[in-house]
Amino acid sequence: IRLEERFLPTVDVVHGFEVDNSEELDAFFIDEHHILDLSEIIREGAIMATPMKPLCSGECRGFEY
Repeated sequence: IRLEERFLPTVDVVHGFEVDNSEELDAFFIDEHHILDLSEIIREGAIMATPMKPLCSGECRGFEY
């Protein structure tokens, strides 16, 4: 799985102030303890990488109705 995402802090590392990220709709956030939880990103990436119609081989045409 290849992922390309943006991660933004919720707290300024140097000063400890909360960072306003209210305009960032498509970014993931690093929590107030400076921990990055990758579980949701990996789950979404794995779902998107899974073929909708898995086949047993490259030559297989799948089920035909």
